[in-house]
Amino acid sequence: MILKHVLKLKAASSKGSLILSSNNRDSIAVLLCLDDTTIENGCLKVLPKMHKGTLLNHTEDHLFQGRITEEINFSGSLDIEGKAGTAIFLN
Repeated sequence: MILKHVLKLKAASSKGSLILSSNNRDSIAVLLCLDDTTIENGCLKVLPKMHKGTLLNHTEDHLFQGRITEEINFSGSLDIEGKAGTAIFLN
């Protein structure tokens, strides 16, 4: 977690992943599944068409949290499961 200290980020980590990001649309992230991800063990959850709205806050006390930190309605969300080796590109 050296990056976490150097970049002064609070990074979210889960089951073999480290999430570092920023609140802009000028970057791309790749989620690489190291193990199979399922609903039972915590797969990616997405809200269709949310990318067309305004950017949502992912920070708390000016530190990146790796999650949305404002209230949001998750009804209509989709669970994205993946086999080990699956790559998901996020923007």
